[in-house]
Amino acid sequence: MRKIIFLVMSLCLSISAWSQDGLVYWSQADGYKFDFNLDGEVDLSLPTQTADKAISQVFVFDANGDGYFDLCELDLNENLVNWIFYYNDGSNNFVDPQTVIYGMSEGDKKLAGDFNGDGIGDVGIRRDNEFGLWWLISFQAMAPDVNVQFGIGDKDILVAGDMNADGQDDIVCYDKGTWLGSFTPSDSEYKTPDFASKDIQVTFGTSYDIPVLCDVDGDGYADMGLCSVDDEEVSFNLHSATKTANNGYSGDNGRGSFDEIIIMPSGITPTCVCAVSGGSLSSINPVQKSSRVSVSPTVVRPGTAFTVKGDDITMVKVYSVLGQLVDAIEVNSESSVDVSVDGWVSGTYIVCCENEGVVSTYKLIVR
Repeated sequence: MRKIIFLVMSLCLSISAWSQDGLVYWSQADGYKFDFNLDGEVDLSLPTQTADKAISQVFVFDANGDGYFDLCELDLNENLVNWIFYYNDGSNNFVDPQTVIYGMSEGDKKLAGDFNGDGIGDVGIRRDNEFGLWWLISFQAMAPDVNVQFGIGDKDILVAGDMNADGQDDIVCYDKGTWLGSFTPSDSEYKTPDFASKDIQVTFGTSYDIPVLCDVDGDGYADMGLCSVDDEEVSFNLHSATKTANNGYSGDNGRGSFDEIIIMPSGITPTCVCAVSGGSLSSINPVQKSSRVSVSPTVVRPGTAFTVKGDDITMVKVYSVLGQLVDAIEVNSESSVDVSVDGWVSGTYIVCCENEGVVSTYKLIVR
Protein backbone atom coordinates (compact mmCIF):
# COMPACT_ATOMS: atom_id res chain seq x y z
CA MET A 1 0.00 0.00 0.00
CA ARG A 2 2.63 2.53 1.04
CA LYS A 3 4.77 1.68 -2.00
CA ILE A 4 1.96 2.74 -4.32
CA ILE A 5 1.55 6.05 -2.48
CA PHE A 6 5.30 6.68 -2.55
CA LEU A 7 5.36 5.86 -6.28
CA VAL A 8 2.64 8.41 -6.95
CA MET A 9 4.36 11.15 -5.01
CA SER A 10 7.78 10.36 -6.45
CA LEU A 11 6.31 10.81 -9.91
CA CYS A 12 4.77 14.14 -8.92
CA LEU A 13 7.98 15.44 -7.37
CA SER A 14 10.01 14.45 -10.42
CA ILE A 15 7.91 16.57 -12.78
CA SER A 16 7.40 19.62 -10.56
CA ALA A 17 9.73 22.41 -9.54
CA TRP A 18 9.73 24.33 -6.30
CA SER A 19 7.55 27.39 -6.27
CA GLN A 20 7.06 30.25 -3.92
CA ASP A 21 4.66 29.60 -1.05
CA GLY A 22 1.85 31.94 -0.14
CA LEU A 23 0.50 32.98 3.25
CA VAL A 24 -2.90 32.53 4.82
CA TYR A 25 -4.06 34.60 7.77
CA TRP A 26 -6.87 33.34 10.01
CA SER A 27 -9.01 34.52 12.87
CA GLN A 28 -12.30 33.15 14.13
CA ALA A 29 -14.21 36.28 13.12
CA ASP A 30 -12.56 37.06 9.77
CA GLY A 31 -11.97 33.51 8.58
CA TYR A 32 -9.18 32.78 6.08
CA LYS A 33 -7.43 35.47 4.03
CA PHE A 34 -5.12 34.00 1.37
CA ASP A 35 -2.27 36.00 -0.16
CA PHE A 36 -0.94 33.55 -2.72
CA ASN A 37 1.67 35.77 -4.36
CA LEU A 38 2.75 37.72 -1.25
CA ASP A 39 1.79 41.11 -2.66
CA GLY A 40 -0.21 42.24 0.37
CA GLU A 41 -3.56 41.71 -1.34
CA VAL A 42 -6.23 39.15 -0.46
CA ASP A 43 -6.57 36.65 -3.32
CA LEU A 44 -9.14 34.38 -1.68
CA SER A 45 -11.40 34.83 1.36
CA LEU A 46 -13.08 31.92 3.10
CA PRO A 47 -15.19 31.88 6.26
CA THR A 48 -14.34 29.70 9.22
CA GLN A 49 -16.01 26.48 8.16
CA THR A 50 -17.10 25.33 11.64
CA ALA A 51 -19.86 27.77 12.45
CA ASP A 52 -21.28 26.20 15.61
CA LYS A 53 -18.08 25.85 17.68
CA ALA A 54 -15.27 28.05 18.92
CA ILE A 55 -12.15 27.13 16.94
CA SER A 56 -8.81 27.42 18.73
CA GLN A 57 -6.38 26.86 15.83
CA VAL A 58 -6.34 26.05 12.12
CA PHE A 59 -4.01 24.34 9.66
CA VAL A 60 -3.92 24.64 5.87
CA PHE A 61 -2.27 21.65 4.19
CA ASP A 62 -2.92 18.75 1.81
CA ALA A 63 -4.60 16.27 4.13
CA ASN A 64 -5.41 13.57 1.58
CA GLY A 65 -2.66 13.68 -1.04
CA ASP A 66 -4.73 14.93 -3.98
CA GLY A 67 -2.58 18.02 -4.58
CA TYR A 68 -5.07 20.61 -3.27
CA PHE A 69 -4.81 22.43 0.06
CA ASP A 70 -7.42 21.41 2.62
CA LEU A 71 -8.59 23.11 5.81
CA CYS A 72 -8.32 21.69 9.31
CA GLU A 73 -10.01 23.43 12.23
CA LEU A 74 -9.39 22.44 15.85
CA ASP A 75 -12.22 22.34 18.34
CA LEU A 76 -11.32 21.74 21.99
CA ASN A 77 -14.43 20.12 23.40
CA GLU A 78 -14.93 17.85 26.40
CA ASN A 79 -11.17 17.88 27.09
CA LEU A 80 -10.42 16.39 23.66
CA VAL A 81 -8.82 17.77 20.50
CA ASN A 82 -11.25 17.47 17.60
CA TRP A 83 -9.49 17.83 14.24
CA ILE A 84 -12.23 18.83 11.77
CA PHE A 85 -11.10 18.33 8.16
CA TYR A 86 -12.70 20.08 5.18
CA TYR A 87 -11.53 18.75 1.81
CA ASN A 88 -10.95 20.91 -1.26
CA ASP A 89 -12.89 19.66 -4.29
CA GLY A 90 -10.41 21.32 -6.66
CA SER A 91 -12.45 24.50 -7.04
CA ASN A 92 -11.86 25.78 -3.50
CA ASN A 93 -15.17 24.41 -2.29
CA PHE A 94 -14.64 22.60 0.99
CA VAL A 95 -16.78 19.50 1.35
CA ASP A 96 -17.18 16.26 3.25
CA PRO A 97 -16.25 17.41 6.79
CA GLN A 98 -14.69 14.67 8.90
CA THR A 99 -13.70 14.81 12.56
CA VAL A 100 -10.75 12.96 14.04
CA ILE A 101 -10.29 12.93 17.82
CA TYR A 102 -6.59 12.96 18.69
CA GLY A 103 -5.08 14.50 21.80
CA MET A 104 -6.18 16.17 25.02
CA SER A 105 -7.17 19.84 25.10
CA GLU A 106 -5.20 20.45 28.31
CA GLY A 107 -1.43 20.21 27.97
CA ASP A 108 -1.23 19.07 24.34
CA LYS A 109 0.22 21.29 21.61
CA LYS A 110 -0.88 20.62 18.06
CA LEU A 111 0.90 20.55 14.70
CA ALA A 112 0.23 19.31 11.16
CA GLY A 113 2.38 18.74 8.07
CA ASP A 114 3.78 16.08 5.77
CA PHE A 115 6.52 14.75 8.02
CA ASN A 116 7.41 11.62 6.01
CA GLY A 117 7.23 13.07 2.51
CA ASP A 118 4.49 10.84 1.10
CA GLY A 119 2.22 13.70 0.05
CA ILE A 120 -0.41 12.89 2.68
CA GLY A 121 -0.74 15.23 5.65
CA ASP A 122 0.09 14.00 9.13
CA VAL A 123 -1.00 15.32 12.51
CA GLY A 124 0.96 15.48 15.73
CA ILE A 125 0.72 16.53 19.33
CA ARG A 126 3.34 17.30 21.93
CA ARG A 127 2.31 16.34 25.41
CA ASP A 128 3.71 18.64 28.09
CA ASN A 129 3.47 16.82 31.41
CA GLU A 130 5.53 15.75 34.39
CA PHE A 131 7.54 13.42 32.16
CA GLY A 132 8.76 16.25 29.92
CA LEU A 133 8.00 17.38 26.38
CA TRP A 134 6.94 14.28 24.45
CA TRP A 135 5.86 14.02 20.81
CA LEU A 136 3.09 11.76 19.52
CA ILE A 137 2.61 11.86 15.74
CA SER A 138 -0.06 10.04 13.76
CA PHE A 139 0.96 9.24 10.18
CA GLN A 140 -1.86 8.95 7.68
CA ALA A 141 0.16 6.48 5.58
CA MET A 142 0.55 3.98 8.44
CA ALA A 143 4.15 4.66 9.41
CA PRO A 144 4.96 3.98 13.08
CA ASP A 145 4.19 6.68 15.62
CA VAL A 146 6.97 8.75 17.17
CA ASN A 147 7.26 9.04 20.93
CA VAL A 148 10.37 10.98 21.92
CA GLN A 149 11.31 14.10 23.86
CA PHE A 150 11.98 17.40 22.08
CA GLY A 151 11.42 21.10 22.73
CA ILE A 152 12.53 24.29 24.45
CA GLY A 153 9.93 24.68 27.19
CA ASP A 154 6.25 24.42 27.98
CA LYS A 155 5.51 27.77 26.27
CA ASP A 156 6.69 26.62 22.84
CA ILE A 157 4.78 27.54 19.71
CA LEU A 158 5.03 24.74 17.12
CA VAL A 159 5.57 25.28 13.40
CA ALA A 160 6.37 22.94 10.52
CA GLY A 161 8.09 23.40 7.17
CA ASP A 162 10.68 21.84 4.89
CA MET A 163 13.85 23.50 6.19
CA ASN A 164 16.35 21.40 4.22
CA ALA A 165 14.53 20.95 0.88
CA ASP A 166 14.20 17.17 1.07
CA GLY A 167 10.44 17.02 0.50
CA GLN A 168 9.60 16.35 4.16
CA ASP A 169 8.33 18.84 6.71
CA ASP A 170 10.60 19.43 9.68
CA ILE A 171 9.45 20.35 13.18
CA VAL A 172 10.44 23.63 14.80
CA CYS A 173 9.69 24.94 18.31
CA TYR A 174 9.56 28.69 18.95
CA ASP A 175 9.66 30.41 22.32
CA LYS A 176 10.08 34.20 22.69
CA GLY A 177 12.59 34.51 19.84
CA THR A 178 14.35 31.17 20.24
CA TRP A 179 13.98 28.69 17.38
CA LEU A 180 14.83 25.00 17.84
CA GLY A 181 14.39 22.63 14.91
CA SER A 182 15.19 19.06 13.98
CA PHE A 183 15.31 17.84 10.39
CA THR A 184 13.29 14.75 9.58
CA PRO A 185 15.74 12.04 8.43
CA SER A 186 15.22 11.03 4.82
CA ASP A 187 17.33 7.87 4.97
CA SER A 188 15.31 5.96 7.58
CA GLU A 189 12.83 3.24 6.64
CA TYR A 190 9.71 5.30 7.34
CA LYS A 191 11.25 8.80 7.15
CA THR A 192 9.73 9.72 10.50
CA PRO A 193 11.03 12.40 12.89
CA ASP A 194 13.47 11.10 15.48
CA PHE A 195 14.68 14.45 16.91
CA ALA A 196 18.18 13.01 17.11
CA SER A 197 19.81 16.28 16.05
CA LYS A 198 19.28 19.98 16.73
CA ASP A 199 19.66 21.35 13.21
CA ILE A 200 18.20 24.82 13.83
CA GLN A 201 19.20 26.88 16.87
CA VAL A 202 18.50 30.53 16.11
CA THR A 203 17.65 33.70 18.00
CA PHE A 204 15.14 35.73 15.97
CA GLY A 205 12.00 37.44 17.23
CA THR A 206 10.12 38.37 20.40
CA SER A 207 7.24 37.02 22.45
CA TYR A 208 4.85 39.32 20.57
CA ASP A 209 5.51 37.77 17.16
CA ILE A 210 3.62 34.91 15.47
CA PRO A 211 6.20 32.51 13.96
CA VAL A 212 5.66 30.99 10.52
CA LEU A 213 7.72 28.87 8.14
CA CYS A 214 7.18 29.75 4.47
CA ASP A 215 9.32 29.39 1.33
CA VAL A 216 9.08 33.01 0.20
CA ASP A 217 11.82 32.88 -2.45
CA GLY A 218 10.90 29.57 -4.10
CA ASP A 219 14.23 27.80 -3.53
CA GLY A 220 12.72 24.79 -1.75
CA TYR A 221 13.87 25.87 1.72
CA ALA A 222 11.27 27.02 4.25
CA ASP A 223 12.22 30.44 5.60
CA MET A 224 11.71 31.70 9.16
CA GLY A 225 9.13 34.46 9.41
CA LEU A 226 7.75 36.68 12.17
CA CYS A 227 4.26 38.10 11.82
CA SER A 228 3.85 41.41 13.65
CA VAL A 229 0.15 42.22 13.70
CA ASP A 230 0.79 45.75 15.02
CA ASP A 231 3.25 46.51 12.20
CA GLU A 232 1.07 44.70 9.61
CA GLU A 233 4.04 42.87 8.16
CA VAL A 234 5.74 39.49 8.12
CA SER A 235 9.54 39.70 8.32
CA PHE A 236 11.67 36.87 6.95
CA ASN A 237 15.22 35.66 7.24
CA LEU A 238 15.89 33.47 4.25
CA HIS A 239 17.23 30.02 4.97
CA SER A 240 19.62 28.06 2.79
CA ALA A 241 21.92 25.08 2.84
CA THR A 242 24.88 27.32 3.66
CA LYS A 243 23.47 28.65 6.94
CA THR A 244 24.64 26.82 10.03
CA ALA A 245 22.42 25.57 12.82
CA ASN A 246 23.32 28.39 15.21
CA ASN A 247 23.07 31.40 12.91
CA GLY A 248 21.77 34.14 15.20
CA TYR A 249 19.59 37.00 14.00
CA SER A 250 19.34 39.04 17.18
CA GLY A 251 19.67 42.81 16.73
CA ASP A 252 19.23 46.10 18.52
CA ASN A 253 15.45 45.98 18.16
CA GLY A 254 15.21 42.48 19.66
CA ARG A 255 13.80 41.03 16.46
CA GLY A 256 16.93 40.96 14.36
CA SER A 257 17.70 41.96 10.80
CA PHE A 258 15.51 40.85 7.90
CA ASP A 259 16.17 39.63 4.38
CA GLU A 260 12.63 40.27 3.18
CA ILE A 261 9.48 41.92 4.51
CA ILE A 262 6.00 40.95 3.33
CA ILE A 263 3.24 43.50 3.83
CA MET A 264 0.05 42.01 5.27
CA PRO A 265 -3.35 42.71 3.73
CA SER A 266 -4.83 45.70 5.53
CA GLY A 267 -7.63 45.52 8.03
CA ILE A 268 -7.03 42.00 9.39
CA THR A 269 -5.99 40.81 12.84
CA PRO A 270 -4.91 37.17 12.51
CA THR A 271 -4.41 34.77 15.38
CA CYS A 272 -2.92 32.07 13.13
CA VAL A 273 -0.58 32.47 10.15
CA CYS A 274 0.25 29.51 7.89
CA ALA A 275 2.08 28.89 4.64
CA VAL A 276 0.04 27.61 1.73
CA SER A 277 1.80 25.59 -0.91
CA GLY A 278 1.89 26.79 -4.49
CA GLY A 279 2.36 30.56 -4.42
CA SER A 280 -0.71 31.48 -6.49
CA LEU A 281 -4.20 30.17 -7.04
CA SER A 282 -3.41 29.10 -10.60
CA SER A 283 -0.36 27.09 -9.54
CA ILE A 284 -2.16 24.92 -7.00
CA ASN A 285 -2.72 21.94 -9.24
CA PRO A 286 -3.93 18.41 -8.58
CA VAL A 287 -1.58 15.46 -8.58
CA GLN A 288 -0.29 14.72 -12.07
CA LYS A 289 -2.68 12.60 -14.11
CA SER A 290 -2.09 10.62 -17.24
CA SER A 291 -3.88 12.18 -20.19
CA ARG A 292 -4.99 8.69 -21.20
CA VAL A 293 -6.94 7.99 -17.99
CA SER A 294 -10.13 9.52 -16.64
CA VAL A 295 -12.40 8.82 -13.66
CA SER A 296 -16.09 9.70 -13.78
CA PRO A 297 -18.15 10.65 -12.02
CA THR A 298 -15.94 11.92 -9.21
CA VAL A 299 -18.89 12.37 -6.84
CA VAL A 300 -21.05 9.27 -6.41
CA ARG A 301 -23.73 7.99 -4.08
CA PRO A 302 -23.32 4.85 -1.92
CA GLY A 303 -24.43 1.75 -3.79
CA THR A 304 -23.53 3.13 -7.22
CA ALA A 305 -20.30 2.91 -9.24
CA PHE A 306 -17.70 5.01 -11.01
CA THR A 307 -15.85 4.26 -14.23
CA VAL A 308 -12.15 4.38 -15.03
CA LYS A 309 -11.41 4.83 -18.74
CA GLY A 310 -8.06 4.80 -20.49
CA ASP A 311 -5.61 2.92 -22.67
CA ASP A 312 -4.28 -0.38 -21.33
CA ILE A 313 -5.40 -0.06 -17.71
CA THR A 314 -3.73 -2.77 -15.63
CA MET A 315 -4.58 -1.89 -12.00
CA VAL A 316 -7.05 0.24 -10.06
CA LYS A 317 -6.57 0.70 -6.32
CA VAL A 318 -8.67 2.82 -3.99
CA TYR A 319 -7.49 4.17 -0.62
CA SER A 320 -9.24 5.98 2.20
CA VAL A 321 -7.84 9.36 3.22
CA LEU A 322 -6.07 7.52 6.06
CA GLY A 323 -4.15 5.42 3.54
CA GLN A 324 -6.14 2.21 4.07
CA LEU A 325 -6.66 0.04 0.98
CA VAL A 326 -10.38 -0.13 0.21
CA ASP A 327 -10.43 -1.97 -3.11
CA ALA A 328 -7.93 -3.36 -5.64
CA ILE A 329 -8.88 -4.48 -9.14
CA GLU A 330 -6.27 -6.09 -11.36
CA VAL A 331 -7.26 -6.06 -15.02
CA ASN A 332 -5.71 -7.16 -18.29
CA SER A 333 -5.05 -3.99 -20.28
CA GLU A 334 -8.69 -2.93 -20.32
CA SER A 335 -9.96 0.39 -21.65
CA SER A 336 -12.84 0.70 -19.18
CA VAL A 337 -13.29 -0.53 -15.60
CA ASP A 338 -16.41 -0.10 -13.49
CA VAL A 339 -15.83 0.06 -9.75
CA SER A 340 -18.75 -0.40 -7.38
CA VAL A 341 -18.88 1.63 -4.18
CA ASP A 342 -21.50 -0.64 -2.65
CA GLY A 343 -20.90 -0.83 1.10
CA TRP A 344 -18.50 2.13 1.19
CA VAL A 345 -19.07 4.79 3.82
CA SER A 346 -19.54 8.39 2.79
CA GLY A 347 -16.25 10.25 2.57
CA THR A 348 -13.24 11.08 0.41
CA TYR A 349 -11.20 8.39 -1.36
CA ILE A 350 -8.05 8.37 -3.50
CA VAL A 351 -8.25 6.36 -6.75
CA CYS A 352 -4.89 5.16 -8.12
CA CYS A 353 -4.93 4.01 -11.74
CA GLU A 354 -1.99 2.32 -13.46
CA ASN A 355 -1.60 2.25 -17.21
CA GLU A 356 1.56 1.85 -19.28
CA GLY A 357 3.60 1.86 -16.09
CA VAL A 358 2.29 5.27 -14.97
CA VAL A 359 0.24 5.69 -11.78
CA SER A 360 -2.32 8.52 -11.80
CA THR A 361 -4.35 9.58 -8.78
CA TYR A 362 -7.84 11.08 -8.56
CA LYS A 363 -10.04 12.20 -5.70
CA LEU A 364 -13.42 10.49 -5.35
CA ILE A 365 -16.21 11.64 -3.04
CA VAL A 366 -18.92 9.25 -1.88
CA ARG A 367 -21.93 11.05 -0.42
